[in-house]
Amino acid sequence: MRSKMQAYVVSGTVEKGVQRKFSLQLNAMSERHARALAKSILGSRHRLRSTAYSILEVKKG
Repeated sequence: MRSKMQAYVVSGTVEKGVQRKFSLQLNAMSERHARALAKSILGSRHRLRSTAYSILEVKKG
């Protein structure tokens, strides 16, 4: 069975240099999938290691 893609908002903080907040809007199948996509985006596009940020909240958006 195929899952539907839903809109999720992933938010958290980046602790590289000055602490900043971030928020990403993603289409994912579940909260777990949204968290994994956010980690992938932060790592590949923004060159952040997993210790340089923390994801605080994942909610439907």
